[in-house]
Amino acid sequence: MIGTERKVARLRYLKNYWMEGLKDVPGIYFNTSMKPEFSCGLGNFGSEGIEPADIQQKLMNDFRIYTISIDWENIHGVRVTPNVYITTEDLDRFISAVKEIANMVKS
Repeated sequence: MIGTERKVARLRYLKNYWMEGLKDVPGIYFNTSMKPEFSCGLGNFGSEGIEPADIQQKLMNDFRIYTISIDWENIHGVRVTPNVYITTEDLDRFISAVKEIANMVKS
């Protein structure tokens, strides 16, 4: 068994991995903290000039990456919830896809 502590550590690592990969991309913002006391494995990001639903649709249709768009009164972004079995290679593919989508706004 993986155990609770190891699972929490893995989920935080994965969330912080993809967030680190996107933090310097112009227009990308986070609705989730990287601080361990404020979040575990769930992350939420957005991109200026692109609706969350459009990001979600593009990730699914073009890259086969499943996410959930959140468009509430005070939170506008895409929820990303990797599980413990996700690899950093999977997340690198996700990071590349988001960068490609974010660059479409500039074009």
